[in-house]
Amino acid sequence: MANQTAFLRVCILISVLSTSPYAAASLIWNTAPDGTLLGASGVEVSGSLFDVEFVDGTCGTVFDGCDDANDFTFNTEAQAAEASQALLDAVLLDVAQGSFDSMPGLTNGCGNSEVCFSSTPYLRTSSAVQVSVAVNWSAVSSNPDSVDTALLPLAFDTGTDANDVWARWTRQTSVPEPTTLALLGVGGALVAASRRRRPLMGQ
Repeated sequence: MANQTAFLRVCILISVLSTSPYAAASLIWNTAPDGTLLGASGVEVSGSLFDVEFVDGTCGTVFDGCDDANDFTFNTEAQAAEASQALLDAVLLDVAQGSFDSMPGLTNGCGNSEVCFSSTPYLRTSSAVQVSVAVNWSAVSSNPDSVDTALLPLAFDTGTDANDVWARWTRQTSVPEPTTLALLGVGGALVAASRRRRPLMGQ
């Protein structure tokens, strides 16, 4: 009976620890047939997972009018800066899919081979938008990658500048993985079985 109780406790603990929807998340790079980096899926920012796309245009065309706080995924400088850092740490890397760190021109919207500025907006002012910028320098540059802030005019179109592109973020919906659901089911079945076998009081 003691062994059965210990086993049940372990099963329940495994089930609880496995309920995080991000437990086995892995980043997926999204590329065009020519090898251009279009974005990535499964980027972790502040413990949550996001998809990110590199998109050209004005703030208004890319971010649903760019006239409301709800148009932006992140609404503070700290949040946007963390997202920009995640681009440098997890997305703009030299991986099997491409040398996205060494060759900034591989990022969609950044044809310049020396540097790419990926802007994440977080605050609209009367005539401009405040952004956090992931600055990715090429391998031949002596400049280090960095996260900066900038104020961009609302009319600024990244499509007219080979150095600049918007980073458009979307939060992923939290869905438990199949393995998590299976573990929960096993734990629940074991608990139910132990209750059926427990003798009634007074017997």
